Amino acid sequence: MKNLSNIYYDLYNYYGPQHWWPANNDIEMMIGAILVQNTNWKNVELALQRFPSFHPAEIMQLTDDELIHQIQPAGFYTRKVQTIKRVLHWYQTYDFKKEIVATIPTKQLRKEILAIHGIGNETCDCILLYAFNRPIFVVDTYLKRLLAKFDFFDSTNYDAIQTFMMTQLPENVALFQEYHALIVAYGKEYLKPSTLLNNIPDPVLTDTKNIDYSLNELFELEKNPIMHSFIHRYGFIQRQAFSDPYWCVVYAIIGQVISASAAQVIFQRFQTHFPTVTSVGEASLETIKSVGLTTSKARYIQQFAIKILNNELQLTNIYEMNDDQALDYLCQIKGIGLWSAKIILMHAYQRKDIAVYEDLALRNAVKKVTKKPEITRPEFDAYFDQFAPYRTLAAIYHWHFIANDN
Repeated sequence: MKNLSNIYYDLYNYYGPQHWWPANNDIEMMIGAILVQNTNWKNVELALQRFPSFHPAEIMQLTDDELIHQIQPAGFYTRKVQTIKRVLHWYQTYDFKKEIVATIPTKQLRKEILAIHGIGNETCDCILLYAFNRPIFVVDTYLKRLLAKFDFFDSTNYDAIQTFMMTQLPENVALFQEYHALIVAYGKEYLKPSTLLNNIPDPVLTDTKNIDYSLNELFELEKNPIMHSFIHRYGFIQRQAFSDPYWCVVYAIIGQVISASAAQVIFQRFQTHFPTVTSVGEASLETIKSVGLTTSKARYIQQFAIKILNNELQLTNIYEMNDDQALDYLCQIKGIGLWSAKIILMHAYQRKDIAVYEDLALRNAVKKVTKKPEITRPEFDAYFDQFAPYRTLAAIYHWHFIANDN
């Protein structure tokens, strides 16, 4: 089941930063927010291009007919002209200075802007979020469709949807700006009525299971300067996980002492030939080996499957154990050492605070960050302690760092 954090990662990684709002100053931004009412942004761009400048005093001196001529491509120009002038008159009470507006509490500011005739909730919140950098989430048609598509929230009430979004996400202006822009980008392709009705394949929001972490956790971890650098360099790293611990254990055994690419090939072949625990338990050792396994790995997997079938192992019990108990339990499985057990806790049980000194790639990442030729266990543990209680998430970024920063 996707959550709002997962969707944000998917959208950001697919579309990249949107650099919204597409305006050079607050006046242009506010006029654009008014003009986009009941039209598309291409028409707004045509209208904005007709403005010789966005100096508020010059715009206010234009006659209605002159202003109508400039905004005509955006449609509904007679009504929008009056709204633009009302907004500029309101802003004039603050001498057109954002620093003065910045002293006004968001609740009061929103009330003032909503009181301007021609300004509704969405336009008001666009102005608050993008012109005055207030942490308020914009609710539009695309957001409503997204929430409905993924069964998040069954309501069309603007305030209720806004409250839902702002209680589910960290209060962060840059996040709210980027998320709203990404939803619009996604909505233009995949949230139109035709795409929703025809069930067009969605290339962004797949059902791939990933290690789960929230934006709240990521923002907390970003306070660390090392993680701040990684997150801003790489964006949002997603690492595939397993919904069934059984398959994670099998993959951990297969992947020992071989490359990740080779492990993936053998694992896929194994799943094709042995799709169930029972099929493994009933197969001969030679048949299991035939997918590309060594004798010892084939034996370990077969013994593991038989223990599952005989109820000698209860992988679901691990969900109730603390990390140390879970590691001890997993290490009782033949073929599973401490490294494998930690990897399984990360990738199958979503344990978020695991440090894996036993992982060579992580040790190399720490050596590279700290510029040390070697790293001892105490040094490694002390280094990863700074990321607690999200050491698993830190590991994801360090793995990505060592694999891509050559």
